[in-house]
Amino acid sequence: MAFELPHLSYAYDALEPHIDAKTMEIHHTKHHNLYLTNLNNAIQGNELENKSLEELCKNHSDNPAIRNHGGGHYNHSLFWNILSPNGGGNPNGDIATAIDSNFGSFDEFKSAFSTAATTRFGSGWAWLCKTGENLEVCSSANQDNPLMPGVCKENSIEISNKENYGQLLDELMRRLVEPNLTQPVFIIDHPREISPLAKSHRSGDVKLVERFELFIGGAEFANSFSELNDPLDQRDRLENQAKLREKGDDEAQPIDDSFIEAMECGMPPTGGVGLGVDRLVMLLTNNRSIRDVLLFPAMRDI
Repeated sequence: MAFELPHLSYAYDALEPHIDAKTMEIHHTKHHNLYLTNLNNAIQGNELENKSLEELCKNHSDNPAIRNHGGGHYNHSLFWNILSPNGGGNPNGDIATAIDSNFGSFDEFKSAFSTAATTRFGSGWAWLCKTGENLEVCSSANQDNPLMPGVCKENSIEISNKENYGQLLDELMRRLVEPNLTQPVFIIDHPREISPLAKSHRSGDVKLVERFELFIGGAEFANSFSELNDPLDQRDRLENQAKLREKGDDEAQPIDDSFIEAMECGMPPTGGVGLGVDRLVMLLTNNRSIRDVLLFPAMRDI
């Protein structure tokens, strides 16, 4: 079964002045058509020929032709369908509620989406994705898309409806990055989901907070962040943490009404840093096990 170039429901010049007719025509008849031709050539006469485009992206993106050309065909087909000369405006219904809940407002979502698109190095795509029960803005390189197995699956990290974007990113960091941090390095720009008490990032990126961690020799030595002092933002984050606790996340923060009430009375700009003295002693004494530097012998193996 050969795939076909989708017909556009509008003229090439229908989106002017936002996208000119020549750009639309080139991307549709040249770029997209080339992805389509190469995809059909790659699957012709083999076991992939009768599979759907979604199945190819989900289960066969390890094939470079599927990843590049199948992804290009899928992404562009979706792109043409969501464009409209009579589109625009704010969403309504369930999607509007979900966007407000996850991003604060539609304007904040648009800002996050624009940031994801414009900061993607080289070519790529920005997406609004559903991770578990949460909405996330993400981006992918070249012709990759969210249907394709991501770095989590490739590294045997199971994804369920309990983990959010921040938790998955933290797990990837723990497995793939931290063991290789030999020299002292500061990790900055932490996800909002795993930093419920930290202030929002100064860049305006709603996914990030003002926080850093110091790593030396693959181990965390210090954790620091600017304290969140907005009571409305703090309550919203703690309510999201409470939902995680209901799903079984024992490390999620509970709602602390007294803390929020105190914040409502006024909290000045505050920051702090926690330094692991035991890990510092490990570094200075060249010990790899924390038990070798503990001050309490009863906690050490006999």
